[in-house]
Amino acid sequence: MQIEANRKVLQTIESHGKSGSGIISLANETNINQSDLREFLRVNKGMVSKSSLNGAYTINRFGEHRGSIESMLSTLVKRSKIKQFYRYYIIAFIAFTLGLMLGRIG
Repeated sequence: MQIEANRKVLQTIESHGKSGSGIISLANETNINQSDLREFLRVNKGMVSKSSLNGAYTINRFGEHRGSIESMLSTLVKRSKIKQFYRYYIIAFIAFTLGLMLGRIG
């Protein structure tokens, strides 16, 4: 998901307060697929917490980010940049390796 979609999800969860928000209502409010939401919530367990009583998700106020949406979003941006860097690094490595292999063949 893009950063704006992440922001929308986190702000929507935060707007529900302590009662939290379930997947279906979150999907309806944000217009994001339930499967994408489940993946986002699974990957970012430190940012949101799931209630064992009703299955609703709330913002984790006791974790690393202390409930700060902006801190959570900056972490998501950093993760995205790191993933992008590694993708470019792998592509460059593969291109360099193929160049060496083709250079030795010819």
